[in-house]
Amino acid sequence: MSHQSKEFSISSWAVDNRVTVYILTFLIVITGVIAYVTMPREDFPEVIENKVYISSVFPGNSAEDVEKLIVKPLEKEIKNISGVDKVTASSFQDYGMIVVEFADKVGIEEAKVKIKDKVDIVKADTDWPNLDNGSKVDPSVFELNISEEVPILNINMQGNYTTQQLKDYGKKLQDDIEEIAEVKKVDILGVDDKEVEIAVDIFKMTAAQVSFDDIQNAVKYENMTLSGEI
Repeated sequence: MSHQSKEFSISSWAVDNRVTVYILTFLIVITGVIAYVTMPREDFPEVIENKVYISSVFPGNSAEDVEKLIVKPLEKEIKNISGVDKVTASSFQDYGMIVVEFADKVGIEEAKVKIKDKVDIVKADTDWPNLDNGSKVDPSVFELNISEEVPILNINMQGNYTTQQLKDYGKKLQDDIEEIAEVKKVDILGVDDKEVEIAVDIFKMTAAQVSFDDIQNAVKYENMTLSGEI
């Protein structure tokens, strides 16, 4: 019985031409490294989500009432919008939130217009609830741009200084950084603003014929600095 051996041509060629295979492999690796190093890429790419948010504040009501009176009517109407992929609703005490995710083919501005139109239709219904002051509950429609909401750089300041001194130094840095053309906005966080709280007696004010504007002006002009000439 004779046995016939089978030979794979590519493998045989690679074995017979090992030097050529080594050179080709080396060239492929070098080309890949050069392509990876020179490939343009963005350090902080803009992340755009096709999501529209609807928030509704309904003070003094339980999560069940918020869901029944606010969230459900809005959710029912929004689901009929063309291009909607997903609707997520959440109800809390005094507050409701709906997240509407659209297909990629729908622009975010177009999506907001569609949502606002449906919200106006729901608000016009006679069963739509009112606030204590008589005005109707007004849902807020907005989008979130992650690239604008999340800071790309945080600068921490510390030292043997008072909080106010650190804030003053921060303001100087803020002015210098905002002069950079690529910088959109600089915020100072971690330091509370100073404020004055004045407790007044309404009955004494009425008796003395003093108004809230009088008190405000008294504080304002007491701490005013004016230039003078000698």
